[in-house]
Amino acid sequence: MRRGLYYRPRKTAFGESRPDPNVVADAVLSKNASVPSGEYNRLGLTSQVSGSLTRTVGGRGRKMNVLGIHVRTLSRPLDAQKGITGEERTLLDALRGTQRLPDTSSEAAILRIKDILSSKRFDFSRLAGFAAVEPPRVRALLGAIGQEIGIKAKLLNQLHAKINPLSKYKIPGAAGTLVHAAEWQIV
Repeated sequence: MRRGLYYRPRKTAFGESRPDPNVVADAVLSKNASVPSGEYNRLGLTSQVSGSLTRTVGGRGRKMNVLGIHVRTLSRPLDAQKGITGEERTLLDALRGTQRLPDTSSEAAILRIKDILSSKRFDFSRLAGFAAVEPPRVRALLGAIGQEIGIKAKLLNQLHAKINPLSKYKIPGAAGTLVHAAEWQIV
């Protein structure tokens, strides 16, 4: 793949083994500069398994092939999101585009994200900190979900302060699914 990166295949009953594409993609993209993303099936947001790998990079996004597997890179503000995990990045990407998740509706995706956040699987304060550099619609949706699941008012006020009070956010399915959507300018 590049200078100094080698793989020695083993003999198996099915022929020679191949390296794990995830490990190779991380090595090619240099692990410090990329975070796994787009694995929505691991969060239970969809039942579909992608035939390609998605990595979030701090630089410019591009497409490439690694061992015959399509790798897509997304440009995100990783410089301001030091220490973000792949699952946290995937959840923020899901909040970015609930209507683009495969094999699910926006309403179902929002309800599933609400269930994930209410189960305390993720630290809401970490997500709110990472959402500070995301688009405002992500902060609005995260705040509306946080208000429904009973997150402390101080943290919600910090999120709400980073939203323009004159803006309206059209997020399909959110206004009908979330009770507090109007308070976060979601229409």
